[in-house]
Amino acid sequence: MVPARPIGRTSFPLLYRFTLANTTTVTARGRTVVVTYDYARHTKKEIPTDRRTALERDAIDAGTEGW
Repeated sequence: MVPARPIGRTSFPLLYRFTLANTTTVTARGRTVVVTYDYARHTKKEIPTDRRTALERDAIDAGTEGW
């Protein structure tokens, strides 16, 4: 699983690749959008700065990875 660009103000995509055991053969790909949420206020909230920094550091451009 890897974060992908663009990273929004309150959400970010995660990309997945599923491979055959002990190989690099990709059998499926997936994408999830994660939304940060304030359960006390029942509303979306901004991604905390420290988490945004980590996401941006590790994020890939989906188009260049064949997505």
